[in-house]
Amino acid sequence: MVTLMSSIVSHALDLQPSDPQPWEKFRIQAEFNTSEEEKYGLAYMISGALVLIAGGVGYREADDNASQFALSLTQSLGIAGIGYGAYLYNIGGRHRRFYDVVSGVPSLSPEQRHDLALSYYRVDHDQVEKAKWIKVLSYGLISVLNLYHASQTDDENLSTALYFVGGVSGLAAISYTF
Repeated sequence: MVTLMSSIVSHALDLQPSDPQPWEKFRIQAEFNTSEEEKYGLAYMISGALVLIAGGVGYREADDNASQFALSLTQSLGIAGIGYGAYLYNIGGRHRRFYDVVSGVPSLSPEQRHDLALSYYRVDHDQVEKAKWIKVLSYGLISVLNLYHASQTDDENLSTALYFVGGVSGLAAISYTF
């Protein structure tokens, strides 16, 4: 879920060496991203608070340990949502940090901002590509491991759960290749 939202919020930066004003293009995109990050951050904080409250009410009403455990996990997800929302709202993504750094130096000339924006784009593009393949490999290995374990157990319930985790991890690995 966090990965999905991160990709939604951090809109792609598409600068080319031939762009006449890469800093201006980057500035516009960074300001748009900041607005989106703040909007999604608030949404996460609000929905996380609602999940936390609803889970607390349900926990007090639950009669059995399994329900209480599930509701406690639900509350934990609510707290994680609040924290992630606060992070998005207050800190944002990698483009916002770079924008804040460069904008904080008013003595930079337009040419220097141009060069910095292009250099940042090249480094960022390379790192995003590397991160994508690390995720493909990690999720792929998780998938293989769980599928292997599922094929080795005699317990049908465990086998089903492991096949499920293996399948979901395999789908996650495949999704990062696009």
